[in-house]
Parts: sequence; structure tokens; C-alpha cells
Amino acid sequence: MRNNGAITQNEALMKPDQKLISSTDLRGIIVHCNDAFAEISGFSREELIGQNHNIVRHPDMPEEAFELLWKTIQAGQPWMGLVKNRCKNGDYYWVSAYITPVTDKGKVVGYESVRSCPNREDVQRAERLYSKLKQKKPSWALPPLSLAFGLISIAWLLGFLLSFMLNPWWGFGSQILLLPILIAFLHLKHHQTLKNLQAVLKGMFMHPLAAATYTSSKGTSGQVYAGILSMKAHLDAVLTRMEDASGQVAHQCHQGLGLAKNARHEITQQHDQSQQVATAMHQMTTAINDISNNVQETASTADRARLLAVKGREVAAASRDAIGNLRAKVFGISHSVDNLAEQTNEIAAAAEIIEQIAEKTNLLALNAAIEAARAGDYGRGFSVVADEVRNLATSTQESTNTIRSIVASLETQAKSSVVVAREGTEEAEQSVRQVAEAEEMLESIADAVERISEMATQMATAVEEQSHVAEDVNTQIEQIADLATSCKEKNQQASQKIERSKEVSDDLHELVIRFRQVS
Repeated sequence: MRNNGAITQNEALMKPDQKLISSTDLRGIIVHCNDAFAEISGFSREELIGQNHNIVRHPDMPEEAFELLWKTIQAGQPWMGLVKNRCKNGDYYWVSAYITPVTDKGKVVGYESVRSCPNREDVQRAERLYSKLKQKKPSWALPPLSLAFGLISIAWLLGFLLSFMLNPWWGFGSQILLLPILIAFLHLKHHQTLKNLQAVLKGMFMHPLAAATYTSSKGTSGQVYAGILSMKAHLDAVLTRMEDASGQVAHQCHQGLGLAKNARHEITQQHDQSQQVATAMHQMTTAINDISNNVQETASTADRARLLAVKGREVAAASRDAIGNLRAKVFGISHSVDNLAEQTNEIAAAAEIIEQIAEKTNLLALNAAIEAARAGDYGRGFSVVADEVRNLATSTQESTNTIRSIVASLETQAKSSVVVAREGTEEAEQSVRQVAEAEEMLESIADAVERISEMATQMATAVEEQSHVAEDVNTQIEQIADLATSCKEKNQQASQKIERSKEVSDDLHELVIRFRQVS
């Protein structure tokens, strides 16, 4: 026997209406118990589940009782008896136990025990009986039926002898003679009644050991009484398990309703959010389509810009060539102006020489006039020539001055033209450089715009694919929203069925109460 530790002499009394329920597997391992069992035993449900049921075995219980228990239930029959159990703290409590096999498809898969509060007289009988069993002094053996008939026969013979000895009063003796016959008849009638009850109670637990704990009656009457108690215990166990199951169903229904309400609330939120997401996805799809159109338009614009850049590069190249030609022409003009300036300088130098000649000629004419005056009439012709020469020198000098003025003006204009030509050349060269730079920039712009065009095309393709993906996502979200709606409806139906199950559980509970009142 398992040793569960020290014990005390303190009894924990069960409440009259208290029911202890537990279920085990075929090895006696606890797989289910109610709160009342945990409460009176002092163990928590967690400490009981998974432990062997002998965790509450008390050392005062005889081995014979448990041997009979296991032999009976392993044979597929119910067992009933008074059991003394041990609390976790060493105290004890008495129960009237009814144990039945649990079957699944005709196969025994475990055992179920329903314990109720025992009668105190039954407890006292059980204490005396179990104490004798522990001391190996069985006292529950019942006299056989033949012994009872022997006693009746002896009583009948005694009556016959008395009637014979009292022959003078034969009438009175005959009555005495009939007395044992009447007793025998009544006994046989009672025995037949008990046999009929035994037949009715077939399948109920009527072992003499159980009878000895529940009644002081011996023999068949005690067994019949135990059988009736077993039948009542069987009905009580059924009602108790029904009540316990209905309570569990009601509890599960209550939890299920709470979960269903929470799920319905969450499904409603999911449905609303799905609708919002579907709307947002629809808007996003529209925006993506707009972006796709804009990107395609950007790609087209970029392509046109690329063509314009290429055209601009060609124009810049032509402008560069034209400015190069212009620069060459300006450079030629500058060179010609330089030559003109040099020639003007030569003309100016020649004019200065002519002026010097004119001055000398004029001086010679003056000297000739002076000499002609001195010569008198002989010098008149020479004087005329001298005057002509002086006039010619004066005219030459005036022409030279005019030429000098013209040459000076030409020189000034030539110098200005040279400066302008040089500036034009420099500006032409700068323009050539700028046009070359512009050409390079236009070429870079054309390359960049071409890359932009390619990227825009790729982006347009990606956006179009994203648009298809967004449409697919939108369709899936709409399906999710539809599923959420369907789940909401099914959840509502499930809630209604759970509520109906709770109503059935409540009705079952009330039915158990009515049966208990009748029984």
C-alpha cells in the first residue's frame, strides 16, 4: 500500500449535498476532478491531475476492500462502498463511493467515481468492519440458506414434539404444530420475494462486504438492500455526472459566448478595416494609374527633350562652325586693316616728304623772285616762273595738308578698326568656346535626358506592374472583406447555437434537480 505520510485523527466532514467527482484512466491516473474533490482533499486540481488516485488513500483502509474494488470494475461491473480517504494535511474524510467503468465503443477506457456524504451509522459499521479486516478477523460472512432451513426444520420438529406431548390438548397443540409451518411458508415467500428482487437488481453491486457496511441485515435481504442502494447510487451518479457535465457545458457556453462576442467585435473591426483598406487600395490604384500616366507622359516629354537636345547640339555645332568662319573673316579684316594702317602711315610719310619738298620749293621760288627782282627786266620771266613755282608749291602744300588730314583720319579709323577687329576676333573666339561648351552641355543634356527617358520608361513599366499588383491586392482585400462578412454571419449563427446549448444545459440542470427531488 502506498504511504502518503503522517495522519491525524481530525475528520473533515462532507456537506450533505456535496458530490466529489473524479475520472481516471485504466491505471488509476486522475484525468479529471471537480473543485469539491480538490477542496476537501486539500490538493489543488493541478496537484491531482496526472497523479494516481491512491494519492488520497488512507492506511486504515483494508487491502481486501481495494482488491474487491479493482476486481469488480476490471470485470466491467460497478462498485459501491464506504471509503476512508486521507487529506493532504493528514486529516481524513469518509465518502460513499460509486465507481463505474467508462466505455468507448464497448471498450473500457477508464473509470469514473462519484462520492457522496455517507450516513454516520454506515460510517460506524464500516469502521468496525474495516478494523476487523485489518486485524484479519472477517465478520461479514453470511449464513447460507441451508442453515436457515435447518433452523426452521428444528423449530418444526420441536413444535411437533410439543404437540405430541400435549395430546390432551390436541387442539391447542395442532395450532402450535401449524406455527412452524406458517413460519416456513412466510420465510419461503420472503425468500422468493428477495430472489425476485435480486433478479430485478441484476447487474447492481450486491457484494456481502458492501451489504455489511450499509445495513445490519444479514443474508439475502442485506444483499438486496445493498443492491437497491447501488441502484440509487447509480442513478445518483448519472444525475451527478449529468449535472457536472451540464455545469461544464454552461461554463463553456458562457466562455464561448464571450469569445464569440469578442470574435464578432474583432470580425466587425476587421470588416470595417478591410473596407477602409479596400477604399484606400482603390484610391492608391487610381493614384498609381495617374502616376503611370504622368510617368509615361514624362517619358514622352523626356524623349522629345532628348530630340531637342540633339537638335540643339547640331545647331550649336553649326553655330560653332559659322562663328569660326566669322572669326576667320574678322581676323582677315583685322589683317587688312593693319595693312591699310601701314600703308596709311607710308602715305603720311610720303605726304610729309612732299610737304617738305613744297616748303623747299616755296623757299626756292622766294629766292628766285628775289633774284628776279634784282635782275630787273632780265629777271621778269624768271620771276613769272618763280611765282608759278611758288603757287604750285603753295598748292602742293595745301594738298599735302589735306592729304595729311585724310591720312590722319584714315589712321584714326584704321586704329579703331584694328581695335574693333581684335575685339571681334576675341569675342568670336570666346563665342566659339562658349558654343563648344554649349555643344558639350547639350550633348550631356541629351545623354541625361536619354537616361531619364529610359528610367521613365522603366518606371512606367514598374508602375504599371504595381498597378496590377495593387488591383490584385484590392481584389484580395475585397475577398477578405467578404470572408469577414461571412465569418460575421457564421459567428452570429454560432453564438445563437451556443446560446441554445446554454439553454439546453440549463434545462438539463433543472431536469436533474427535479429527478433528485423525486428520488
